[in-house]
Order: sequence, then structure tokens, then C-alpha cells
Amino acid sequence: MSLYRETRGFEWKSKANWGTGLPCNQTWFGVSCDSNGNVISLSLPRNRLIGAIPSSLSGACALKTIQLHDNCTMLSSPPLLFSWILRLSPPHTNTMIDK
Repeated sequence: MSLYRETRGFEWKSKANWGTGLPCNQTWFGVSCDSNGNVISLSLPRNRLIGAIPSSLSGACALKTIQLHDNCTMLSSPPLLFSWILRLSPPHTNTMIDK
């Protein structure tokens, strides 16, 4: 929910189920989970996110992909905190960075 709060989720284009229950149990828009109920992907491109991507996302060790391109977002922490993510789409671009 920190992503929702920090990026003005109330103004997102699509925000189905965000804030209701757990992200994997309630199928939050743009969230993909594995069979163990871990969030493995966030895909919210062109969704009107505005603000800083919270550093708390760096603690989601199962998260492998973040796609937030074409939003007005920025990393609130040094990119090194997100170094374990396999695919990260930088804000304001359509380019995926593969590690």
C-alpha cells in the first residue's frame, strides 16, 4: 500500500482492489503473484502514478519485475536498493532494463 499512498493512488487510471485485503488474495490491479502468494511483478505503466517509488518495495524479496513507464515517478532511494529486481522499467520511458 505504500506505493499506492506515495504515488497518489486515488488518482490512478486503474486501481481495482488496491487496499482491499492482501494483494494476491484480492487480485490487485497490476499485481502478479506466484503460487505461494508472493508478489512477483508490478505492472502499472501509463496509469497516472505521480510521486516517488517507496524504498519499502526493496524489501519485497520475491518481486522480480517492476513496470512503471510513462508515469511521473522517480526512485526515492538509490537504485542499488532495487538491484535484485530482474526487470525494471525506468520512469518516463518505454525501455525495460534487463540485468
